[in-house]
Amino acid sequence: MKISENTLRTAVLFCLGGLLLILPVAHTTSLRAFFFLSAVLIWLIRMGMTKEWKIFGTPLDIPLFLYLITVLISFFTSLNLRYSIHEFRGEFLTYTVIFYLTLNNLKSEEEVKRLVFMLLACSFFMSLYGMYDLFYVNKGNILDIDKFRFGSLHQGYEAYAQYLLIVLPFNILAIIYLRDSRWRAFFAAMLLLHAFALFLTHTRGAWIAFWAEILMVSIFAIKKTAIKISLIAGLIIISIFMINILPTSVIWHGEKAMISTRDADLNEGFGKARLVMWKASFEEIIKNPFKGSGYGKTTFRWRFKDRVFAGSEQSHNTFVNAAIQLGIQGLIALIIIIYVILRFQWRCYNGAKTNFQLLYFLSIMIMTIGFFIGNMFAEFYIDDTVQMFWLLVGLSVALHRIQIIEGDYKKG
Repeated sequence: MKISENTLRTAVLFCLGGLLLILPVAHTTSLRAFFFLSAVLIWLIRMGMTKEWKIFGTPLDIPLFLYLITVLISFFTSLNLRYSIHEFRGEFLTYTVIFYLTLNNLKSEEEVKRLVFMLLACSFFMSLYGMYDLFYVNKGNILDIDKFRFGSLHQGYEAYAQYLLIVLPFNILAIIYLRDSRWRAFFAAMLLLHAFALFLTHTRGAWIAFWAEILMVSIFAIKKTAIKISLIAGLIIISIFMINILPTSVIWHGEKAMISTRDADLNEGFGKARLVMWKASFEEIIKNPFKGSGYGKTTFRWRFKDRVFAGSEQSHNTFVNAAIQLGIQGLIALIIIIYVILRFQWRCYNGAKTNFQLLYFLSIMIMTIGFFIGNMFAEFYIDDTVQMFWLLVGLSVALHRIQIIEGDYKKG
């Protein structure tokens, strides 16, 4: 029996949906690999069957190529070439293929909607399970950050916080752009659940990023000036309330971390530890601005083996890590990628004709801002988090192509 092209494309969409559902769940490496490799194989079979070995071009082709060049250059100065090549295959190559796989296999807005619904449904059940696990199974205390930090099924509380930063813009904008009052009420309840879950991660960098995401929503999505000002004022009041009312241990944390330096061993909180690592990194970057230690987060530890914060593989800042691993040229390439994503989403948002298009393009723009603010305090431009990020960016490129084909794009 001959398999149709549409059947193969549907199979790819099934695998992409499987990835969306399984990426935030820890200890599912084999399952992720199955969905990823199956999707790639089916895509190749489809192209071979149709004899159309064509990959759609995107505004991100050149920025990604520039970033690739900086990665390849870093191989020549890598402190462990074998490790850098391994990380290149598992990180950059994987998320780049996911990006192009996604944008080349969707042909309708309805398909994008289904995948977004799966993303939100998965996040809802992840937060529900996390509440059950924290409060019922572990008898958690919401203010005891030493014993209880919300992680749900994810690999850890910080990774889960980054996952929520990816999901929350879609959740918030669904309340604004959906017309059905019942769905809006449901997403409002989901927003409260996700916001509470984010608080329970006790991840301060993610709190700041979430604050920025709400600020972006108020600026771009809310049209009435009075509501816009009220929301911003409310954010400021809530922030002041949290800083002054919550226990000091929740805001500043009581965790201690050993920082080994050439001069002394200091026992400091994680906030101070980050400052020490960033300062050491800036000094090294100034000394050797174009010399990277090699692609891969662990090369940071090897480069600062006599003074790095004990047990840390990286500087807890994606931008600092990019400069350390790839040289200043790698940092510039990463900033160009972020700029092009934001510019592309803004252009598509301004050209959108349907509410879903408005929701999706603005969500990706705000998600990108929140994602990289969160990455200024931790390194999650890696693993499942970056794969999820690029899958969703790929969906936005596919949706833009659908806009043009169906005449739903307003030029100018």
